[in-house]
Amino acid sequence: MENFKKNVQEKLQELDENQKRTFAWYCGMRALPFLGASGDFDFWDERQRQWYMFSCFHALDTAASDTAFDTAFDFFAANAAANAADAANAANDTVAFAAAVAAANAANAPYDTVAAYDTVAANAVFAFSHNTFKNIILKDIDSIKSGKNPSLSTEIYGEIWPNFLNALENENCHYWARLYESIFQGNFDRNALDLRLQVPEEIKKLGAAEVGHYLEKIEAQGAEQLDEARIIILGDKGAGKTSLAKRLKNPKAEMPKVEESTAGVDVSRWKPNEAEVHVHIWDFAGHTITHTAHRFFLSEHCLYVVVCDGRTERDKTLEYWFDHIKNYGGNSPAFILVNKMDNNRPEIAINNLKERYSNIQGVKTFSIKDDIKDLNDFRATLIESIKNQPSWNAQVIAKNSFQVKERLEKLFDEEDAEFITRESFNTIASKCGIEDTVEDRDELLRHLHELGVSLWYKDMEEYNTLVLNPEWISEAVYQIINWMHNNKKYSLRLKYLKEVFKENASRYPEKKHEFLFDLLKNYDMAYETEEEKNTLIVPHLLGEDRPKTLPDFPVGESLMLRYRAEAPLPPDTISRFIVRHSREIKKEEGKSIVWRFGAILEDGKGSLALVREEDRIISVSVKGSDKTAYISRLRETLSGECPANATEIYQWLGEDRD
Repeated sequence: MENFKKNVQEKLQELDENQKRTFAWYCGMRALPFLGASGDFDFWDERQRQWYMFSCFHALDTAASDTAFDTAFDFFAANAAANAADAANAANDTVAFAAAVAAANAANAPYDTVAAYDTVAANAVFAFSHNTFKNIILKDIDSIKSGKNPSLSTEIYGEIWPNFLNALENENCHYWARLYESIFQGNFDRNALDLRLQVPEEIKKLGAAEVGHYLEKIEAQGAEQLDEARIIILGDKGAGKTSLAKRLKNPKAEMPKVEESTAGVDVSRWKPNEAEVHVHIWDFAGHTITHTAHRFFLSEHCLYVVVCDGRTERDKTLEYWFDHIKNYGGNSPAFILVNKMDNNRPEIAINNLKERYSNIQGVKTFSIKDDIKDLNDFRATLIESIKNQPSWNAQVIAKNSFQVKERLEKLFDEEDAEFITRESFNTIASKCGIEDTVEDRDELLRHLHELGVSLWYKDMEEYNTLVLNPEWISEAVYQIINWMHNNKKYSLRLKYLKEVFKENASRYPEKKHEFLFDLLKNYDMAYETEEEKNTLIVPHLLGEDRPKTLPDFPVGESLMLRYRAEAPLPPDTISRFIVRHSREIKKEEGKSIVWRFGAILEDGKGSLALVREEDRIISVSVKGSDKTAYISRLRETLSGECPANATEIYQWLGEDRD
């Protein structure tokens, strides 16, 4: 095998960079059927399977594109496929691991041509088992060198090919089965490739099957370009966020009064003359207590503006907000706006910040109130950034779905309808030509939900509420949090909502209180007590101090696991963990042992756990008869909750440490 790899690497030296990338794509495509060699994808956890599948498919599409190499999402494609490979490796499936690695390397090849060589290592697994592959890979290089495209054939796979197709069909991935059959028959459609790359990222997150259905709708109906963009304004209280939100829409707008400070989030719409796009401006409150709710409304593929005032140096504050963006918005582009309050001009260590946060596009310093020319220049900068973002200017939606989207927006814009019933939605869908089946309607609702056009919660459909204005929910959540904080409460009873919404009862009628109450559970912000029905506990509002005494976890009898983050953890990390394990919170004399930053848990089988957050570290200690199984379950939750910058630093049983 080593001689084969050496031979291939020597021959690759004769290719130019583009030819090496082409070679990497062919290697990835030849490896792909081995993902389903056993007739299923069971080496991946069922909850992540669709996402892992799509990660590999998208990585190969990225590698095939001539135009996508400049987008940040391409780096994401390679990393996602690499994660899929790691998951297959963890399941001890060597062949699936190699196939996913080949896809990841193909996506990486445009940036790092070493990846073209690395695909040989992945494909060596197949070449070693199938001598035919050795000759094919060598012939691929010769063909590419001579300017010809190698041919793909299914004949060499034997039972692997029908197993791969069956595995796709069993996962409801008919689109992908047809696609790969067509490509291996020599029918590579570049227009179809462009459509796959233009699917909104929010839909891509749903996984291979949903993306396939989405593309099938576009094939049948044609496509419309999405015309939605979001600007998210973050920063400390009093920095000038609300002023900026108002003056982005209208530079001559009156400056807001102090009492107009945002209590939760304000959403406004801006239609710049210079761009064919509707911009939704989200102005978030600076109050710390509201930050735990940000995760439900911040997302990737937004344009972020972090506002700080010009009175003091704000590097630490800026780090906090950019960590916030990284946790919830990924690598979305962001600007810093220093809102000058006086003649003091603080120094921003921009190079230091850019080294840590590569998504920073620049720093602007001016007075939102007085420097109208600079304000207009900044508006133009934001518009240009929006126009140049593939997240907005190259994404499509099926025509019928686009018509539904427009009708829902018209209901909100012209009739001030903030929510409608499922029956009303079905009527609109029928008029727009959406198939009259529950599956098609549910699929459209999921897609509109992910796009943020309207919000529909499948597991709460008994409330028969489709929300047309996301701000209706965000305002409600923030009002509840602020009311509880101001009244020094960590528990919420359903009947309290009459008091919470007494100033705007017409907007939040009592018949919708139970829906909003359950929404806090749906968002994992709160858990319902076992002792009292219709009472929620919000962990983030609990007292900060831990109990006076905590259980001992002796070395030699206990398991320990720790996560350390490079940056401050999202403010809701430990509280979401507590919500998810609320049924396991230990009670003493009828009182739950839980505080804002930790809890004592028990599994009901004799095992006890202490979970706590301190100084960017979350630690888990477990003892008892079933401690190994228990810490594994707790670890699974934490792995999903901790941000990407949190590293598992050690785990031990007794004194056997890594």
